[in-house]
Amino acid sequence: MVLATVGATLLGFVLTAVTILAAAASTRLITNMFKTGHAQILLDELFGAVGVFLVVTTLAVVGLISPESWANAWATVSAMYFVVGVIVLVITGRKFYVTMIVLSEEHAANHASGVFR
Repeated sequence: MVLATVGATLLGFVLTAVTILAAAASTRLITNMFKTGHAQILLDELFGAVGVFLVVTTLAVVGLISPESWANAWATVSAMYFVVGVIVLVITGRKFYVTMIVLSEEHAANHASGVFR
């Protein structure tokens, strides 16, 4: 049950990150990232994390409703996917964090100069 809950929660956080990235799509940084292909790579990795956590949640729920003899097998497979998901999330999360820091610096510079975009 814990894996289903944590997997669904992390799924929601990653989807929120995708939404934040979409909301910032009109900024100069994100526009340039799309031109160079970096934004698409970031989006692909974020959606990959969404997929992994969706699999984790699904496997954990199936394990909850399966017969007791299969429950441990489902939990083991779900836990393995969870570890993969956390690794993907750490790698992608760092890229997302750096992007958000640069965006906030860009916003602060535009605000200080009186230029709003």
